[in-house]
Amino acid sequence: EGAIWVAGQILWSGVSQMTKQLEQQQHQLQQQMLLQQQQQQQQQQQQQQSNASGAGLGLASGKQNENNNAGQANARTNGQPPLRPMNTATDWKASSDKKKSSSCCCCPWFSWITSAFRSGGDSPGTPRSPSERNFWRIDTPAELTELLCDGRAIFDPAFKVPLDVDDLHPCPPPAPEFLNIKIAPLPAQTLPSQLETLLTYLNKSEATAPKDTQLALLPNMKIGQDFGEFRFIELFAGIGGFRLGMEALGGKCVFSSELHPTAQAVYCDHWMGAKEAGIMAGDIRLIPGEEVPDHELLTAGFPCQPFSALGEQEGMLESKGRLFLQICRVLRAKRPPLALLENVPGLIDTDEGRALETVLEEVRLSGYRVAHRIYNSASLLPQKRKRLFIVAIRSDLSEVCEAYRFPWLPELKRSLGEIVQTRLSKPELDSLVPTSERLFRLRESKAFKESPEDVIAKLSGPAAPLVSSYGQGGSGQFVRYTQLVPGGEEEDASPRRYSSRECARLQGFPESFSYQACEGPRAWYRLIGNAVSPPVVCALGASLLSAYKHADKKCPCPGLAAALQLAVDATPEPARSRLLNRPIDPFNDRVCDIIAAASGAAGSSNESFYSCSDNPKGLSAE
Repeated sequence: EGAIWVAGQILWSGVSQMTKQLEQQQHQLQQQMLLQQQQQQQQQQQQQQSNASGAGLGLASGKQNENNNAGQANARTNGQPPLRPMNTATDWKASSDKKKSSSCCCCPWFSWITSAFRSGGDSPGTPRSPSERNFWRIDTPAELTELLCDGRAIFDPAFKVPLDVDDLHPCPPPAPEFLNIKIAPLPAQTLPSQLETLLTYLNKSEATAPKDTQLALLPNMKIGQDFGEFRFIELFAGIGGFRLGMEALGGKCVFSSELHPTAQAVYCDHWMGAKEAGIMAGDIRLIPGEEVPDHELLTAGFPCQPFSALGEQEGMLESKGRLFLQICRVLRAKRPPLALLENVPGLIDTDEGRALETVLEEVRLSGYRVAHRIYNSASLLPQKRKRLFIVAIRSDLSEVCEAYRFPWLPELKRSLGEIVQTRLSKPELDSLVPTSERLFRLRESKAFKESPEDVIAKLSGPAAPLVSSYGQGGSGQFVRYTQLVPGGEEEDASPRRYSSRECARLQGFPESFSYQACEGPRAWYRLIGNAVSPPVVCALGASLLSAYKHADKKCPCPGLAAALQLAVDATPEPARSRLLNRPIDPFNDRVCDIIAAASGAAGSSNESFYSCSDNPKGLSAE
């Protein structure tokens, strides 16, 4: 009985998550109708005693308490958790046009809740005595709404809904000063990037920039600024992609949160003592905002599944889609100067753009000016991976807001062949080769016939984007996200999936990064497919820190050397040596020149390249 009771409590904890997923406009209409019907039914109940009885939703009758207790007992004897009433009509958000069939109930907990209704047969009708009680199931909110409107059930106003984990620390309302004014976006939203600013200053276009121009030696072209020690936090940290990027800039992680146990294990395996030191805190929903340490930069890659083109794009109707409010909760509690958020480009299109506008508006109401831009990891890594980045600067930092510009990323023209492992053990190789039946289906798929390189990659070009479901099959357009590596030089070599190390290299994780805490490649695919690319977030973080710490200095390429170094660290030999000697268009510098200049080599002092100096030629961000 104790186990059944615990299971029941777990099931009921999902009730509020299900109700929050239903459409808000329909909810308002249904709410008015249900409240009116409830008042009418309460008046009728005072005049006559209803024969209706309920086992958990509190039907209004003279035997309400008796039937409720009997229903609870009957539920326990049938192996079901006790069913509970709701407190008011507002706790249910019914949507009759929700595109869900009764066979695939809108929530796994819904049928448990509504099975408390008792009827005289297979449908609501003449009630039976408690000894003859049968339970029938309602599969859609519309059916429950119909019962309520017909007066066959009402809510028990005395019932108190159990607290859900999402409600333990709700996001506080915006400060009044942010409600009464319209906070403008950052100027960087419409202004050109840092490279365009530089080329405009040089009176050259990207196409005509002279090849003898050296990026590292241009006036005021500081590519490795000294940001000092700054503090940052990671929300929805995953395996620590943001942390790798920020630590490359000299940052110190003071707090991180991640719910997934395997991701936590990988994170703590790489950063020993993260959990013991209190840095890895687990589920952010359980942490009061006031307990988060002070910091200068908040980073977060909030869950992307509700906005991904690979899913139904339910957006804010899904509980995961509203987890970004946890970010706003921390922003409003701690008020850090800077924030850097990441998600999939599908966020822009979800719900015809309203999902993105909701995210941006909530961040604005937290007291920040925001801007967003899509970056492709293919600039620095051998993977085509577009991601949406949102930058936020506290609105009272006017000089910082005006100084910020999105960073420029050079096109290194990386290829998959640079990171492919040519020597794998036979057991590992055999585990990566799909079955002959699977290979046949792939070659016969529409995706393969339209674009074979999307299914079996070409080593001369970048890889398709890694996804968390990589290696789990797929059909139709999703075949493109199960891309295979071509076979070896042997004629009978079969295409195979990416190895764990190859996935780490595609994402820009260093060769020293360990994934041994994962139980096999499938678990690693899930984690690495959800990760951010450290070189890309390093460049974006540097642009924010440059505006914050050196707002009075104009530095077109801060953090470029650190981002390039991360890309090099994720590349094995001999491809690493070739990458270091690769020229950067449209300039004459090589990758190694940029890294050496930032570290004080090539005849330059550390101070010269690690700090901004006044620009004698008056280079301005405008």
